[in-house]
Amino acid sequence: MSNMITNGSKDPDSLLPTEGWDGKQALADPRGIPEVEAAIVDVRPLIAGSGSPIETEPTGG
Repeated sequence: MSNMITNGSKDPDSLLPTEGWDGKQALADPRGIPEVEAAIVDVRPLIAGSGSPIETEPTGG
């Protein structure tokens, strides 16, 4: 996994924290770990309603 700060391609003034994964399995592997599940519950309200995927351009990380 890598973390990146990206700009939204439609709004160059936006900054979007982004996670990059090596594949679907790498994203799925941590599921089931109690601490990971608790973190998902905590952040779910923050990402609810975010809509469809956003195209980004990596700018650093």
